[in-house]
Amino acid sequence: MKYSFNQMDRNMFKENLLKTIEELLALQKIHAYNVIKFILSVDEESEKSHNSNDDFMRLGILSKENINDREFMLEDIINMLVHPRLHYPLWINVSVYEIKEDIIIIKLKSSSRFRRPSELLNKETNHPPFKAIT
Repeated sequence: MKYSFNQMDRNMFKENLLKTIEELLALQKIHAYNVIKFILSVDEESEKSHNSNDDFMRLGILSKENINDREFMLEDIINMLVHPRLHYPLWINVSVYEIKEDIIIIKLKSSSRFRRPSELLNKETNHPPFKAIT
């Protein structure tokens, strides 16, 4: 079933991330974990044009100083990736980075371009802008 993603709020964005993680872990047959943490990298996409919303996020909230060598919890990562004007990264690739005992670390590789929900990529996954990468 295809959904309309012309409107999205913070909760739907979070649900879409959780659906992607569920899909990813099922594909990789990972079932035993208690905690999910995240690491984040941002694709500079230097060959693409950026607008002021993109620059606000890329140079401020998602600057290398704020994200490099850090692990984040779910709510922190949602807060970082949702633009105050409810714009979202154009795409986000989701993969398993590391498993430590009962902790799974998920890697999010994000576009540096932030757009309205109707413009997001990966709609075919039914959880845009996220795509599970195995």
